[in-house]
Amino acid sequence: RESVTGSRLRTGPATPPRCRLRDMLRLAIPDALYAGTVLQRLEATAGIAPAYKGFADLCLTTWRRGRVHQSTICGRNRKRRGDGIGRHTGLKIPRAVKRSCGFDPHPRHQMNFLYGNIVTPPVGFAPPQAWPEYGAVSDPPAICRREEVGTPESPGTRWSLWPIVFEEYIGDTEPDLVQSKKGALAYNRIIRWKRILRGDAPRGWRAFSKKTWAVDGFFPLPENGEYLPFWKKNARRDLGIWKKQFSEQTHTIEPITLAEYAEAYRRSIIARKVNQDRLHDLIRKLELPIVQKNTVLWGVKNIQTKEIVAGTAIIHSPTFKSSTHYAPFITPEGAKVYAATALMDHWFAEGVRRKEKFLVTANFWYQGQPKSWKGFSEFKSHFGWQYAAYPPILVRIVGGKFF
Repeated sequence: RESVTGSRLRTGPATPPRCRLRDMLRLAIPDALYAGTVLQRLEATAGIAPAYKGFADLCLTTWRRGRVHQSTICGRNRKRRGDGIGRHTGLKIPRAVKRSCGFDPHPRHQMNFLYGNIVTPPVGFAPPQAWPEYGAVSDPPAICRREEVGTPESPGTRWSLWPIVFEEYIGDTEPDLVQSKKGALAYNRIIRWKRILRGDAPRGWRAFSKKTWAVDGFFPLPENGEYLPFWKKNARRDLGIWKKQFSEQTHTIEPITLAEYAEAYRRSIIARKVNQDRLHDLIRKLELPIVQKNTVLWGVKNIQTKEIVAGTAIIHSPTFKSSTHYAPFITPEGAKVYAATALMDHWFAEGVRRKEKFLVTANFWYQGQPKSWKGFSEFKSHFGWQYAAYPPILVRIVGGKFF
């Protein structure tokens, strides 16, 4: 651009348009982050901006169209152009969109989940906490007094840390509050109801959060037992290396004792980088006879040194014809021989042998969960799971005895 000031001639670039950093980032974000997640209106393209990508080579710089009206992201209204872009986790559909499930907004329709699509679980599926073989009564902290409550359709656990008593149910059948008055810990209490599919909130129940209470992965085992085609390519590659170079040559998979499991867990990567809480939870679970009867501890053992380099506990549920893994671990040596992938394959093969319907892996990472979940969630996502996000927890306060 040329400009004249008095008799002097100046040349130089035109003054750049005002542009927030957010707008600049928005230009670099792929359209995939927008598709199916945010309802938005686009402004008309300028005359020099190609409206169709075939107009020019994709390597050329083009202007993308921008949003010009208010949209709903993460439950808050964003009025300024470019706000919220790039924070793709937790994007939500506007509340005005109704769903046939009866709950609005339903987490299955809100979440932009990192590892795959959120789907409606099939008939016969239940999360591990609903299995009698899982021993959910052991989940509250060891310092608490605990007792089982509820019915087979809506199993529950009650625990007390004086002077507060909590009660938690899981299932789509509304908890029987008359039945819940029984028990040694039936004092004034806070009741939490974790639903699986049900979207409505019966009278007296309230949701204080719109977030799902968990995202689980489930794998419906095919009738022919062929599960490997559903795995991602890198998982199949790692399994091939394990079978070709290490399986029954340098390492083997076999059942191990709890003492061996605990000793190896304390040497594992997760024990050093996170904590040993999951190991303590497993030990507490195995004190219950029904859990001990339906749980197998598998370990990857070095044939020469006899050391355990990886392990996982598999909890089987004959009631729901399902199984889940619990408190897995791996050591640096185990990582070098692809022991974690080998244990996943062994679990899948066991599920086929036992003619189970579902394999379930719990607690995938999503926005708001501990960052320590991310690494293992990424690893687990390679094995062909479908993902279930449950409706928000409903809460109510119920009176009971004082002494």
